[in-house]
Amino acid sequence: MITITTPNTEKLYFGGTETEISSVLARLEFGAPQDGKTLQVSMYLYGSQSDYDNGNSTIKVDGVEGFTADAQSYDLSNGDDPETWKDKTLTVAHDEVKSWLDGLGYLATISGI
Repeated sequence: MITITTPNTEKLYFGGTETEISSVLARLEFGAPQDGKTLQVSMYLYGSQSDYDNGNSTIKVDGVEGFTADAQSYDLSNGDDPETWKDKTLTVAHDEVKSWLDGLGYLATISGI
């Protein structure tokens, strides 16, 4: 799980509304394509930990430009030698998503892996 929090200058909104939220919880689902050097990750967003725990529906979120819950592809290669590529693990998936979210200006906190 990753808790995504916006800095003071940015806002997150429940999709299609003007209801502001300060953070959301993201559950990750990832796939490991055959090429060995990419990782595809999708995020499922919840309004809170209790929403996730109680099996409530995922939410749509509008926020800063660039944020999307659509699947992202991450390059794990470190050159041409497969021995130097990052492992395709849940930890690496969380780290890649965290880095991407941090780069967009969010505060992303990993928990529960």
